[in-house]
This record gives sequence, structure tokens and C-alpha cells, in this order.
Amino acid sequence: MFLEGTLYIFLIYTAILLAVIIFPLFFKKQWHSLINYFNKIELSEAQTRKVKYLVLCLGLSFLVNSCYMIALKNVHLFNALPGVTGFNIFATFAFLLLPIAIGLICLYGYLRDTNSILLGTFFLFLLCFLCFGFAGTNLHDLLWCGTRTEWFSIPVDAGYDLDLWINFFGCPSRDYRIFGFYMGYHVLIFCIYAFVNLWRYFTPLPKSAHNLKLKLSFLIAILIGFLGFFIFVFDYPNLFGPIITAFTIFLFIPLLIVPSYFVGKWFRELTQIHQKGIKEIEAS
Repeated sequence: MFLEGTLYIFLIYTAILLAVIIFPLFFKKQWHSLINYFNKIELSEAQTRKVKYLVLCLGLSFLVNSCYMIALKNVHLFNALPGVTGFNIFATFAFLLLPIAIGLICLYGYLRDTNSILLGTFFLFLLCFLCFGFAGTNLHDLLWCGTRTEWFSIPVDAGYDLDLWINFFGCPSRDYRIFGFYMGYHVLIFCIYAFVNLWRYFTPLPKSAHNLKLKLSFLIAILIGFLGFFIFVFDYPNLFGPIITAFTIFLFIPLLIVPSYFVGKWFRELTQIHQKGIKEIEAS
């Protein structure tokens, strides 16, 4: 079994997952109290406009610059970032700033029609939206390692691209299958964390929100799936040619702005339905 000797890594990830979901799952009152405590800090309309502008500018800036640096690195396009340093620059933009950009655009969609920001809700949705972005990034790792190892059937040793992860965990093997497996676990961790917190926040939810909840779930799955696949396309030049790669970097990834924005917008609508339902319960 290729995972032999890595049980401690699995236990570390599992401990992290349990640590971040126990609070919203089993300490409902304390969780809501924490959100409400920070919600007492409410930004003025002028401050809210500045925050919305900052979120939008950062999101678009990270997205545009990520596409630019990805194109610089890609061997089918500019191939201008060789070596370890070039890879580190590419990885920072492609695997860190790009998913952050997606999360910020989701957040802007949520904030766009609001006149005041409650900090508790703001940070809750920021964390959940970032989880969607990083789930997409790690989905790409699962696809990449699966393809490289013929879907985990043969061992293939990694190069310097996995040095950081291997050295951090002291992994006994450089097999891409190990990394791919744990990146798949990353996807589960990010999704479970986001959905547990969102479930706690939106409970109870009126039946009138059922269709919107289904649409949101479908759109989130599309966003994570397409983000992961598009990163996989530009990160696997041996499998995809220059035309597909160019379209992915300069067209398809920027178009993710649309589903990202609507994820945030629909969550805002869901929040309004939820708050209305809470008021009706309290009035009855």
C-alpha cells in the first residue's frame, strides 16, 4: 500500500478537521455568541463602501496577476520562469493568490447590495469562500497526481515541487500518489469546514429557501470543479496543447468571475430569507 508509513499524516489532518468542526457542530450557543459578539462591530455606510471597493480591487488584481504569472511560466506560452525560483513564483500565484481571488470575488458578490457590514458575518463568509477556492486548488492536485501515476496504480517520485510539503511533514516517500491522496483529503477538509459553518449559520432555514439552497450547492460544485480542472490544464503542459492552455488562462479562468459573483450574491439572498424566517419565528 503506497500510504504505508504516513498514518501520522492522516491523523494530523483528521485532528485538524475535528478541531475546526467540533465548535460549530456541538457548541451551538457559544458559536452563535461568538458571531454575534463580532457582529456588534458594524461598519458605517462609508466604511462599507471602502471595504467593498477594497475586496473587489484585491480580487480582480490577484486574478489578473495570477493569469499573467501563470502565462509567464507556461512552456506553451512565454516559458520565462525557469528553475526552482520560477516555480516558487508560479506556485504562489497559481495555488495561493488565484484561489484567494476567487474567494474575494465571492465575498464581493455577497457584500455588493449591503449598506453596512457586520464583522462576525463578514469573516465567517470570507473563510467559507476561501475554502471553496482552496478546495479547487487541491482538486487540481488530486487530478494531477492521479494522471501522473496512472490513477495511483504506479509509483512516481516527485521533484522539487513537493519539497515544502515533504519536509514539513517529514514524509518518508516522495511518491506523488501519497501527495495526491492527501490533497484529496484537503478537498474534503475545506468543504466540510465551510458547509458545517454555513449549515450552523443558516439553521433553521425556511422551506421557501429550498430551491435557492439547491442552486447554490450546484453552483459551488461547478465553481470548485472548474477551478480545479482549469488549474490542472495549465499545470500539465504535456497533456494539453498551447491553444487549450491559452484559452484556459486568458478566457476560462477570468470567466470564473461569473459563478464566483453569483455564489456570493445567492448567499446574500439566502441570508435575507434566513433572517426573515428568524423574525417570523420570534414573532410567533
